[in-house]
Amino acid sequence: MESESKVHQLEDQIKAQEEHHLENLERFKKENSESLEQYKVKVVVGIMNYLPKLRSKYILHAQVAMGPFDIRRVDINYLHQYINEI
Repeated sequence: MESESKVHQLEDQIKAQEEHHLENLERFKKENSESLEQYKVKVVVGIMNYLPKLRSKYILHAQVAMGPFDIRRVDINYLHQYINEI
């Protein structure tokens, strides 16, 4: 009898530990998914902030590459905004 009660006690302890581990696993999964979503948002914001600078670089290079450098064709206002952002 005593050995059976010890077996049941151990089984109950194992079940409790498994439930505790499953709860921890679910909590970790939730925390990881939240962290991943925050990281994705930061990456997208960073890319969106960099795109205007990249666009201005391509515009400047395209204006220069189209022919001999003609300062009259360069958008000075846009170039001024770009320089102030850096």
